[in-house]
Amino acid sequence: MSSTFFQPDDKLVNWLAEYAKNRVIFDIGCGNGHLLEKLRDVAGYKKTIGIEPFYDMEAHLEKMQNNLNNMVKILSQKVEDKMVESIIRAGKENILLVFARPCHSDFVENALSFKNKETEALYITVPENIERYDDLGSFRDKAVKIKHIGSSKDKEVIYSIK
Repeated sequence: MSSTFFQPDDKLVNWLAEYAKNRVIFDIGCGNGHLLEKLRDVAGYKKTIGIEPFYDMEAHLEKMQNNLNNMVKILSQKVEDKMVESIIRAGKENILLVFARPCHSDFVENALSFKNKETEALYITVPENIERYDDLGSFRDKAVKIKHIGSSKDKEVIYSIK
């Protein structure tokens, strides 16, 4: 079962929903969908899609469907870059990519490489991970730390990549 690394308080969840400004929040690396569930339950924000490229979805699909009441669309099986690319490119300014404490690998940089200049991404991490890992790769210089309302268990910071 996946771990819940990002544990935002209600203020941060409400801030994220307001920040999204009616865009579809596309949570890449959503784990068990806890952030998307919290967006729905706390902020009433239902325009969400979650994808978890490193998760054994078949083993937990029934549990997730019950927990999320089918409000979150989880794409199961192995994630194909072309599928992610199609979704990201189609969304343009209508989606907000969110990477909330993702597993450290090149999938963050790969997903960012698909985005248009109109698409914004938020990278949420603990402060030391921005230096420790190279998740953003060639997009690191484009990442701007932004102010937000609320907090989280591990006091994560949020970077915007446009």
